[in-house]
Amino acid sequence: AGLVLVLYLAMIWRVVSAARLARDRYGFLVCCGIAAMFASYLLINVGMCLGLFPVAGVPLPLLSYGGSNLVITLWALGIVINVYSRHYAFV
Repeated sequence: AGLVLVLYLAMIWRVVSAARLARDRYGFLVCCGIAAMFASYLLINVGMCLGLFPVAGVPLPLLSYGGSNLVITLWALGIVINVYSRHYAFV
């Protein structure tokens, strides 16, 4: 369980670092929103496992069963990859 948490924190850190390298403010805000989405999913799921939050139907990205959540998660990561790949300006 600890390894999964470390991997999620590393993924969130990479999204935030891609946001810092964004060429414009829009890319920065999109990446920050995606990082906040992943962080909130992680916080809610950890809280449910520890008994601090009531059990709700919040999926854990890339691990929970269900196709629509996986599609949205991969879509969001694709946007982050696009923002990161365009952080340099062509002259």
